[in-house]
Amino acid sequence: MNKSKKIKKIAAGIIGFIAIVIVVRFGLFVYHQKMAEQDMDMYDEAIEVISEKTSNDIFLIGQDIEFRKGISYKKIEKISEETLKTEKKKSFIVINDLDGTCPVAEEDFRFLKKKADTDLAVNLIYLGTDKLEMIQKMGFPDVFSVEGDMSYGYVLYEGERISYNGIWTKEEEQYLEKNKELLGQSIVCFISRIITSNE
Repeated sequence: MNKSKKIKKIAAGIIGFIAIVIVVRFGLFVYHQKMAEQDMDMYDEAIEVISEKTSNDIFLIGQDIEFRKGISYKKIEKISEETLKTEKKKSFIVINDLDGTCPVAEEDFRFLKKKADTDLAVNLIYLGTDKLEMIQKMGFPDVFSVEGDMSYGYVLYEGERISYNGIWTKEEEQYLEKNKELLGQSIVCFISRIITSNE
């Protein structure tokens, strides 16, 4: 009698263990199926945040940036109230001056500083190093060149207007030839972080 109870307990334990293994394996199978269907990486997730969480406009002046499908932006030739006009909740002005030829002058940065300070929905991202002194001269705070850094951001992060460095670096620049969408990914992931920080 005692022996049969022990055998039943052992059998029940083995059956229970097998049931748990089956449930876990089935759960993992379903999870992997969903991930394979979505096939989303960090870049895709950032695009989803930008396109679905809030209404945003991205303005680009300067060199083109290769963005992944799903990101819409407005290419502009000059900075003005008219070219930056938007009905969206947030705007991100990306100045791509990595080659040092972007036609943005002191008065443009003065205009952008005033716009960003009076409208918390406006965010500025500068890519390059040539105009950092000019940006500082126009009153942007904490503009300094960290070795290897090739960017400056003046953004609303967690409800506070802050300066931000490290959006794009010389180290990343080295890999741009091999991965053409790397710069676009860095910008999109940064914008996504800005959006989620203010939720």
